[in-house]
Amino acid sequence: MKKKQNDIDALRKKAEAKLREQEERLKDLSALDLQHLVHELGTSQIEFEMQNEELRKSQIELEDSRSKYSDLYDFAPAGYFTFDKNGFILEVNLAGAALLQKERSFLIKKSFSIFIHKDDQDLFYKHRHDVFVSGSRQSCEIRLNSDSSPQIFVRMISIPVQDSSGSYKQIRTAVSDITESKERATEREKLHKELEHSNKALEIYSYTISNDLRAPLRSIEGFTQAILEDYTDKLDETGKDYLHRVISASRRMSQLIDALLTIASLVRAEIKEDTVDLSSIAQVTAYELKKRQPERRVEFIIAEKVKVKGDINLLRMVLENLLDNAWKFTGKHPSARIEFGVTRIDDKDVYFVRDDGAGFDMDFVDKLFGPFRRLHREEDFPGIGIGLAMVHKIIKKHGGKLWSESAPEKGAAFYFTLG
Repeated sequence: MKKKQNDIDALRKKAEAKLREQEERLKDLSALDLQHLVHELGTSQIEFEMQNEELRKSQIELEDSRSKYSDLYDFAPAGYFTFDKNGFILEVNLAGAALLQKERSFLIKKSFSIFIHKDDQDLFYKHRHDVFVSGSRQSCEIRLNSDSSPQIFVRMISIPVQDSSGSYKQIRTAVSDITESKERATEREKLHKELEHSNKALEIYSYTISNDLRAPLRSIEGFTQAILEDYTDKLDETGKDYLHRVISASRRMSQLIDALLTIASLVRAEIKEDTVDLSSIAQVTAYELKKRQPERRVEFIIAEKVKVKGDINLLRMVLENLLDNAWKFTGKHPSARIEFGVTRIDDKDVYFVRDDGAGFDMDFVDKLFGPFRRLHREEDFPGIGIGLAMVHKIIKKHGGKLWSESAPEKGAAFYFTLG
């Protein structure tokens, strides 16, 4: 204390000596010089006061900014922590304290590890190590200790902080509660496993039912065919017609069973994504259709180089069914035009197959994509009504949409998107 007083006395003596020196110099100045000096001093004083006012305003603005930052920091939805190299808490906001269910004052200088589930403490150590070694942002997921149930899962995103020497001595970390998303992921995984189990059971059930149904159908068809062959001379035309109908119905039932199995397999099928050349598939399909009925006059217009991402086998089924339908429903016209192409609707690629055939009434379009639903009589256009149902399921599995536009005897157009 005595030393401090001596320092103050020494400083005062120096100031007094300096003032005496200035007074000695002022004695030699003229009245004009003194007037000029007083003016300069007055100007300097005003400048000093103005600078003081600006400094005061800057200080108020700084305090205001600091207050706003403090509010943003304290009331942010995520927890914010500052850790030293050993994982001790140097700073924490209110959200971070709430995550740990402790008062903020209690947390300062506490090791964060004591709040981490024992099985995840090594993860926190590795996380800190990676941040300091890499000098870049790192993230990890850990579990916190909690008195409540279920456990609290958090995601930590950290960046290193350099000191004045350029060394990393601290890390700043945002900690977010991801318990709800973890629970949803667990539930999704559980549902996925249950779905896989159900699909497998359904697959076994489908094939079992299929075999159980096919056996009596084969017997019905076989015995009916035997009656026709062995007792043909004892049957009149009506009796023969009935037996032919039994055979036809048996074969149709077999086709329906195959169709049901096909739909079931499509529901279970996984998409194997690849680059698919739709133009090439359409050209091959058109060639096969012409070869089937070379006498027909049908013009195919196929856009070139239409390539998409998807499952090649499933998308082949789409085009084959749509083009086969177009071929079938233009069959009663002396000449026909079938087109495959792509257009843009709402900034999205839309693929289409269009024909100028029989068409249909749009009042019944809702029935179009259901299995075994037909808009035309079988005697006019044969089929079991499964093709468009399969197309619909395949497009849906690719994340796309399928729709149609038509009018009776004015053709039909089927549009679809992928993804």
